[in-house]
Amino acid sequence: MEHQNTGQFVSFTLYRVAPEWRQLPKEVRQEDKEQLENIIRQFSIQNKNQIFGATTMGMMAEADFMLFLISDNLDAVQGLATAIAKSEIGGYLTRKTDLVGLENHRTYQDGAASGQSGTAEVSKLGLHRYLFVYPIKKKHEWYRLPLQERQELLDEQLLIAAKYPTLKLNTASSFGLSEQDFIVICQCENPQNFMELMQELRETKANTYTQNDAPILPGIHMGLHEVLDTLG
Repeated sequence: MEHQNTGQFVSFTLYRVAPEWRQLPKEVRQEDKEQLENIIRQFSIQNKNQIFGATTMGMMAEADFMLFLISDNLDAVQGLATAIAKSEIGGYLTRKTDLVGLENHRTYQDGAASGQSGTAEVSKLGLHRYLFVYPIKKKHEWYRLPLQERQELLDEQLLIAAKYPTLKLNTASSFGLSEQDFIVICQCENPQNFMELMQELRETKANTYTQNDAPILPGIHMGLHEVLDTLG
């Protein structure tokens, strides 16, 4: 029986601007940024999507900013990427990382470090200053464990996460969409709390079944105009 989609697709894309673009006259760069901002806003309005931005300047050498998209339609991921590629600045942008997933109720049970009282719905992304996004790929042995045992191991992580109620966490499933199994999304006002949570989760038994949980994508959420203004 075919299941009806009750969640929303999310995508997180890192972009890097070529050094040559920063050598262009200031007025040209300003026009490029204004055009890109208008393209993204119009795409969001016309397709009824939510698009947020975050700067990664100073936090990731390989990227300058991040765009995160929330949509009922997976086609929106391709559509936004195409619209940006066709912009004037598009020729100077390199896509560095793409994480795509589907947020739904089931992932709150299966995803690591999610589901506690501080969990935020995907539709409420962009409400906090700091954003940390990372993929999780589980070892095959994890899925061979009885469901009850897996839940007990996850419950240990949920109890730890509950100690940090100011962290707003949620999980998206990526099975069949990307190499990872899940995407974990954390929003917060104090990055130190996120660091402490990650350190504690490293010590749990469930973590021994994690094959990969990198890279962690850090960003500072800003208005789209502000994000683009950090580019130069």
